[in-house]
Amino acid sequence: MTPVLSLVREKSATRCIFLDVRGQQLHLGDDISDRFGFGDSTLDARMLRVIIALALRRRGGDNGGWMTAEELSMYSHSGSTAQASAKFLEVSLRDDRCKGLRLIEYRPKTRSRGPYRLAVSPTALQLDTEACWSFLLGASPTFTQEDATDSALLLKRGRSALAQQDILTAISVGHFALRMAVEGKVNEECSKRGKRSWLAQVYSLLAHADLEAGLPHDGIVAAQRAHSLFTSINDAYGTAQILQTEAHLRGQFHDPDQLRLSEGAAHKALQKLQNTRTSARTGVSRAAFTGTLGHRMSKNGNTRRASKKLLSAYRLCLEHGSTLWAATWAIRVSQNAVQSGDLATAEEYIYLANGQADTLNISGLAALTRAMSEFLLAARRFDEAERWISRARALGTEHSMGYQKSEVERLWLRLRKGK
Repeated sequence: MTPVLSLVREKSATRCIFLDVRGQQLHLGDDISDRFGFGDSTLDARMLRVIIALALRRRGGDNGGWMTAEELSMYSHSGSTAQASAKFLEVSLRDDRCKGLRLIEYRPKTRSRGPYRLAVSPTALQLDTEACWSFLLGASPTFTQEDATDSALLLKRGRSALAQQDILTAISVGHFALRMAVEGKVNEECSKRGKRSWLAQVYSLLAHADLEAGLPHDGIVAAQRAHSLFTSINDAYGTAQILQTEAHLRGQFHDPDQLRLSEGAAHKALQKLQNTRTSARTGVSRAAFTGTLGHRMSKNGNTRRASKKLLSAYRLCLEHGSTLWAATWAIRVSQNAVQSGDLATAEEYIYLANGQADTLNISGLAALTRAMSEFLLAARRFDEAERWISRARALGTEHSMGYQKSEVERLWLRLRKGK
């Protein structure tokens, strides 16, 4: 079958990618006005990133290929908001009077609302995945022959990037690793169990990176694949950890059904923890699973039960001398207290957490800025809230944290309404 749409790299240029739509080659800078569903438009880098992101989602089949404006905003190098991405597409796309092939469709029939999907079936797509991700992420890590054949090194690079909150690099490394695995270029001498374990960890890396990037649809797919692989090799702790990640991913939706599934995944994670080695079932490790369940209960509206879990996690971390994790669960205690209307408790714990801010990693600081903003908004201390929301936005933009950016927009909206 001849592809309807191809996204491939030119042989003569290492970083040049072009579109081929039914034999018509389109390069960056080409005029696409009144063709393929576009209005007065040029195929600029921003539009090409949108098309590539939609093509990757469409081929993957996740969520029927649909992407929200919020998800698409992750791939804008200017760090634009979901509203800005929706406006960009509203201006670029024509209405239903389009004749011939339309590349991007949207629902409902409103360009400014979306979501959006590539209007080409997965079987009619031809993608150079490596080239697509390289262009989409803006900068691809330099991979050597050693990287391509050393599975441990690839995983180490991805985890290191994630630990440094270099999210886009972590995602890029993860997808490169998957490509090498598909092509059979990663440690062919490994045992079958060893390969499954490595692949599960790669998917786990991607799920965690997608969580930080605010890409829950992609993250859930990666988490479920990791879950299947961990289960197949009877890795109870790996299974528990990926269930915990899935709980957080589902928690990024503001949908009641997803929030219930999120709490359910956190329950299963804690149950699975009972089947792991003794050291993992106690101390700070247990606090992490207990606290995650409490946080997911809180987001699902079960604030009274959540309070017990979160306070248990907080105290357990203090007992074991982990100020970082104690600060993390203090943040969640405060958020839960805000939700239940107990502002005195919220204030006590958010300032306890802020006092330990120097122990937090970037992800923890992001959570702190959101939680402090939520408390100050609830307390109607709007001038202070504005300063903290600005800090939250700066963190999200600097580190490509899509969820942080989307939550900041919600906080700004509350601030404007409050004032």
